[in-house]
Amino acid sequence: MNAMDVIPYQVDAFYVFDRGCIDYTRLYRITKLESSFIVWARKDLKFEAMTHNPVDETTGVVADQTALS
Repeated sequence: MNAMDVIPYQVDAFYVFDRGCIDYTRLYRITKLESSFIVWARKDLKFEAMTHNPVDETTGVVADQTALS
């Protein structure tokens, strides 16, 4: 049992998860609801950035990328 299995996900919602919650099957359930999520990246996460979106550096945001793992 994983905590992600008991969250009542909603359509068009936004979720934030800790880096220990990188489970692509469970995250895909959120995507199918047309919702969004952020997962804090682990240091060893390997990915390829598909797009690089502009960010306002004064906000402290380092990067906004769409990625493939």
